[in-house]
Amino acid sequence: MNGIRSIKNSFKKEKGFGLLNIIGLSVGMAMSLLIIWYLQYQTSFESDIPEVEKIYRLISKDKNNGNLSFGNPLPMAQTIREDYPGISQIVAISNTESLSVTVGDSKYNIDASAASGDIFSLLNIRLETGSAPEILEEPGSAVVSRTCAQKLFGNDNPVGKSFQADTYLGERTFTVRTIMNDPPVNSEFRAAMYLSWEYMNPQDWRKNWWWFGTHILVKAKTEAQKTDIEQKINTILARHEAPYINGRFDFQLIPLRESHFRPEIENKLVEAVSPQLLWVLAIVAGFIILIACINFINLAIGQSERNTKETGICKVLGASRSKLMLNFLFATLSKSVLAALLAGTLVFFLAPYFRELARIEAINPFSSPVIWLVLTGMVVVSGLLSGLYPAIIVSRPKPVTLLSNRKSVTSHPGLFRKILVTIQFSVATALIISVLFIFRQISFLKQHDLGFNKEGLIALDVSSLSNDLEVIRRKAAVLEQEISGEAIPNGIVSIGTEESLPGTGYRNAPTVFDPGTGEAYTAIAVGIDENYSDVLELPATEGRNFAKDRTSDHDGILINETLKHKLGWTSIENKQLALETKDSRVNVIGVFKDVNINSLVQSIPPMVYCYKGYSYPQYMVFRISPEKEGQARSLIRHEWKKIAGDKPVTVFSVTDRFDSMYGNEERLSKIIAAFCLIAVVLSCFGLLSHIALSVTYRTKEIGIRKVNGAKISEVMVILNKDFVKWVAIAFIIATPVAYYSMHKWLENFAYKTTLSWWIFALAGLLALGIALLTVSWQSWKAATRNPVDALRYE
Repeated sequence: MNGIRSIKNSFKKEKGFGLLNIIGLSVGMAMSLLIIWYLQYQTSFESDIPEVEKIYRLISKDKNNGNLSFGNPLPMAQTIREDYPGISQIVAISNTESLSVTVGDSKYNIDASAASGDIFSLLNIRLETGSAPEILEEPGSAVVSRTCAQKLFGNDNPVGKSFQADTYLGERTFTVRTIMNDPPVNSEFRAAMYLSWEYMNPQDWRKNWWWFGTHILVKAKTEAQKTDIEQKINTILARHEAPYINGRFDFQLIPLRESHFRPEIENKLVEAVSPQLLWVLAIVAGFIILIACINFINLAIGQSERNTKETGICKVLGASRSKLMLNFLFATLSKSVLAALLAGTLVFFLAPYFRELARIEAINPFSSPVIWLVLTGMVVVSGLLSGLYPAIIVSRPKPVTLLSNRKSVTSHPGLFRKILVTIQFSVATALIISVLFIFRQISFLKQHDLGFNKEGLIALDVSSLSNDLEVIRRKAAVLEQEISGEAIPNGIVSIGTEESLPGTGYRNAPTVFDPGTGEAYTAIAVGIDENYSDVLELPATEGRNFAKDRTSDHDGILINETLKHKLGWTSIENKQLALETKDSRVNVIGVFKDVNINSLVQSIPPMVYCYKGYSYPQYMVFRISPEKEGQARSLIRHEWKKIAGDKPVTVFSVTDRFDSMYGNEERLSKIIAAFCLIAVVLSCFGLLSHIALSVTYRTKEIGIRKVNGAKISEVMVILNKDFVKWVAIAFIIATPVAYYSMHKWLENFAYKTTLSWWIFALAGLLALGIALLTVSWQSWKAATRNPVDALRYE
């Protein structure tokens, strides 16, 4: 009861600052818990797989440009299995695709992958019935998740039932062999349906060494076996019919759990997360709880210094030092527990919004024991740290010392609290600088000249017209002709049909040889038509573009400026290149200006442009008048329906597609900006309580100054200047820390903004302005107070 009475008295004496302090601590705890939830989710990927430390993913490294990819040749897994039977387990998985699945009269889009049967035992996927290795061996076999089975067949038993799937080989019939558990959210392997490997690939797939895109998992018995397997894999291409890729690639095995933290590796199944991002968020979480705890400790220290006389009276009345220490600790721990309860409530209500912002697929943050452990640690640490100071320092002096008129029982009154406030504002200032730089970098990325005019470009995906290449070409030609007839009135300036567009991804990366030197280069190859240059407003800087009626040029190629520079050419006159093999020569008829085909995280690759007759036409691209975009889209959809019937239509803006590439950076900026705001607000809480205590200590001083004629402005300057000094020190500390952090972050981008001095100056001014606004309110109240109230008892 005495402890509870002590807490009540504490709230009364602290007035609103006690409640404000608990709210500040609870907000700090809640924000830190949200970040820790995100970190725990990301670091838990594949943690449910037994012996996961023995499982590796095969990645391919292009020797010509150093690019890494999870994609491997189609026959690779089967060849490894046949050539090296001593391997524990090996699994081949295709990219997960959204397939159009038909059951009766109903159509569904289902995420599906082709896979070999060992996938279920390797990834610890539980099956209701059937033997895992053999379950997908029979042609047309399918294994579906519980949720997928419910979606396709309702409450009926799906085993033995059939469905049709629209694959790239045409419409095929599959039969459900068994049901598997739903894939966990913390896994890269999230297909709702696994289909027979052989049935989903062409008959000659064992010879298609040029067909990259297969994900391969290998389980080794020991680390030594892993090294041996890696060495043997790198001899396979030389012993098999792989002339296009032999000598170009190295193959490496990396731990399965490591693959989720390698965003630089291409052809991912699930978006990888940057380790730097996790470290940044971990530091931010630490900063926020640090600021909140500093506030909590500051007020506890300040309040204890104010109540030294009360402590002295307790000692005079017989209270032992140990009892006083326990009271102090009980009061602060109780407040910490109350703050934790409020924090848990905040996390519960904020979790859905944070989950959407951070793309966390886990639903309940409190299902993780890590969250409970961290929350308990926060309560203990904040409660003990804030209670130990008064428990040890204030309860130590003799009653006569405590009952004297000294302002503090310490040798340096308030110095420790000032240092804590400085640390707070150092953190807040560093976060302000970081947020300003991140927003500037994202703005730079979106506004950077890509080498072509992306504004007013919309694209139509024509690949869904058919599974047959010739049918796609024929229907696309008819569709383009029909749209062209009504193009001008509907705001369409020009039209082209291309294999790929900047921002959409490129599937071909052949080896290019310079016949003069024999040097090999990896280049992005793309098929285009004669309208490509006009539609993208991309000029040829040398030579000429393809012309429809100049058939002799259709066997030639254009290159970009990057490839020209790598080749060391000053001119393309009479120049040839060899594609795929050193004997296949083609004429270089022109050079296109360099364009960024991917996000500005990556540099511009060497590129080869071939005429459309040799490529797969995937996109029809339109340059439109911005004021008539609605009409243009309506015309495209209308003509599509006439040609394609009920097949889904995909129309998108090239600008939107490019902007979406910076989703990670934008999410990072929003998350850090939100937590930066919280950190600044918490720092203001600390300043507010500190200035309030400082004003209390100097009440009589202020009264005397006012009696002697001091103006309100002079009193405010006296009270504020001390805080300005500490905020300036905080800025000096924060600047090098923020500079180093942003410099390391910008290293991830091929194109980046500069670390301008004015951003540091702006952040410093913002921090100073926030501090002055915070303390000026309290100092103004103190300066305008009637001096009689302060001096009536003197």
